[in-house]
Amino acid sequence: MSEAQALNPSIITEKLAEIRNLAKQPANELKPYIDTTTSGVFYVTRQHDKETGEVVEKRTPLSSHFKHLGGGVDDDGNHYAILEKSQHYGKPARVIVLPLGVVGTGQGWSALQNNGVMVYSPKLGREKLADHIQKEALNINHAITNKGGWHHEGKAYILPSGEVLTHQDNLNVIYNGDKSQAEAFKGKGTVQSWNDAIGRHLAGNSRLCLAVGTALAAPLLKLLGMESGGFHIHSDSSDGKTTAAKIALSVWAHSLTAKASWNGTGYAFTNLANSRNDNFMMLDEIGEATQKAVCDVAYSVLNGTSKAQGAKDGGNRAMSMWRTLLFSTGEKPIRSYVERGGKYQWQAGQETRLPSIPANAGKGLGVFDTVHSFDNGKAFADHLNQASLEHYGTVGAAFVDALLNSQEATIATARQYMDTFKATLPTMGNQAGRISDRFALVVSALQLAIDAGLLPLSHEEAAQAIKQCLNDWIARSGTGNYEERKIFEYGAAFFEQAAYSRFVSINQSSPTHQHTGSDTAGLREERGEQLPLYWVLPSVFDAEICKDFDRAKVVQVYEVAGWLLVPKSGRDKTKTKTFNGEKRRYYVFEGSTPPTDQEETE
Repeated sequence: MSEAQALNPSIITEKLAEIRNLAKQPANELKPYIDTTTSGVFYVTRQHDKETGEVVEKRTPLSSHFKHLGGGVDDDGNHYAILEKSQHYGKPARVIVLPLGVVGTGQGWSALQNNGVMVYSPKLGREKLADHIQKEALNINHAITNKGGWHHEGKAYILPSGEVLTHQDNLNVIYNGDKSQAEAFKGKGTVQSWNDAIGRHLAGNSRLCLAVGTALAAPLLKLLGMESGGFHIHSDSSDGKTTAAKIALSVWAHSLTAKASWNGTGYAFTNLANSRNDNFMMLDEIGEATQKAVCDVAYSVLNGTSKAQGAKDGGNRAMSMWRTLLFSTGEKPIRSYVERGGKYQWQAGQETRLPSIPANAGKGLGVFDTVHSFDNGKAFADHLNQASLEHYGTVGAAFVDALLNSQEATIATARQYMDTFKATLPTMGNQAGRISDRFALVVSALQLAIDAGLLPLSHEEAAQAIKQCLNDWIARSGTGNYEERKIFEYGAAFFEQAAYSRFVSINQSSPTHQHTGSDTAGLREERGEQLPLYWVLPSVFDAEICKDFDRAKVVQVYEVAGWLLVPKSGRDKTKTKTFNGEKRRYYVFEGSTPPTDQEETE
């Protein structure tokens, strides 16, 4: 038997214990160190007792207990210390994300104290604690972000509550953004209870399907490479449109505490949009918002970028970028809110991102196509409103979980569903086509949720519901481009006011010379049974017909439509005419209404 085999196992155990105890001791037995215990954080100094020679410890308290979890870096390269305040007075443990730049300053101590960590006052102790926090933070093991949504190449998704959804065990992602509505996104009930109270009533209700589908579609934006946008539903009366919006919000959160208002500041919207990145927003009370607030939302939130802001140390702050889907309600189309008073214009890009859709489904039940087993629309709306307060935040999280399961296959299926839906649509202009893409996205989201067992609908029911909403939008807006529609509206409005008041009539039997007023827009040439010709002065054409559109664009639209008559050759689109002995150039219109309007009245 060898010497090793002859060793007593109890001796081996004793030696190993000595090694472990030795490893716990500082390399220099007199070297001071930081000791973190359940009763607090202490600075420990050691010295030999002069009489006994024993090592005597002095423990100086620095703070109450917290656990140091290491360091983190955000997307802009800023470093943080990650601390955890343990459960206290029934409150759950709290993670404190402390920027290293404030460690050791009054701001840093306030941050710790506000999170329940007591910091002792002596200056020397605070210096030791600050050094400890910074040193431990050199171990970078967390990713910090102020933005919700997808992270780590789609392997993690952060809810606005700060909860990280992932199937990976080694992803340390911490949300350090706006948490003002975090509680609202902590779900209540189950997917099944939501469907029992709400989901089963979606079938046959086009606007409810649009609302819920928009909410579910938000996480697909990044996966499919699509831009921010949404829908605004409108009607003059209280017909249930707000109920539809509340149901949409209940997919993710509490329908009252998680809603947002149109009437907010640009900075507040930036924080909100960052927290709702790859997620959903329900905007309420557009009637109370200023025109500027509506325009700010349309430009900043829907464009997906924050305004440029200067940094204290020079240069500009990094711009925030996000993707989100909105669902808004109001008594009128958004354009009406923006353009009241004439100061602002609702542009084509804004209309493309947030089209206005009539809330009334046309069945005599307001926003509803059917109220199922309820006696009337009010009873149905009351039920849905109450249900959205009792069952919420579960379907959206479950949908993200399904996306995390097989993301590549899901993306391919989503595109297939979109293509199948778009194949049923008429040919559309570029801007109308972009709007129809968003309708197709909503269909795809609904059908993916159906595949995941999250909605009690059929694929056909989902597609038909969204197709009805799209058809109702087309009926009011057409399949062409918003800019062209607006250009025709400008021209029609001009002639409606000026055709018989500001044009001098050219009559063959009248004297050659006629008096023209100071606000004359041009000449009117009567042609018997044919439509009259309107000879419009170029200055009037630019100021009152083109307005904020490029002249070349306006001329092209009117020429293609056959409303503007142009010379057969040459670049100049005006014609010359002599009147009162003076030869001038004019833009020549055939009739005072666009050709499409003329056809409808014949």
